[in-house]
Amino acid sequence: MQALQIHGMSLTLTKQYSKAVSLLSSTLAEQARTLGPDHQSVLSVACSLGHAYLSMGDFATANKVFSRAWQSSITQGCGRARMDQNLFKCYRLALLGVGDTLAVRRLEREARKHGLSTD
Repeated sequence: MQALQIHGMSLTLTKQYSKAVSLLSSTLAEQARTLGPDHQSVLSVACSLGHAYLSMGDFATANKVFSRAWQSSITQGCGRARMDQNLFKCYRLALLGVGDTLAVRRLEREARKHGLSTD
């Protein structure tokens, strides 16, 4: 499954967004079904999917993907610092993209509460 995620990320980098979203969405669904929705691998694929949406300028959909991943990460106690930091940055960017500055401030407070840098 990790190979599919890497391929999806490479599709995003080469601006093949519809292919990336399709591949990452199906990979996310399969991993969530087999591993459970809060598994670290599932959250990692969700981050890649959200990044694909960000890259294509679909901030609203990216926001939804990152929101679900963030809530799962918080539920687990933010145990994977590097991934949590990347998730925070991408989620913040998606919120800024839709102009939700109030949600950005809430996200930053929550991130600091869990020991993440908000710079």
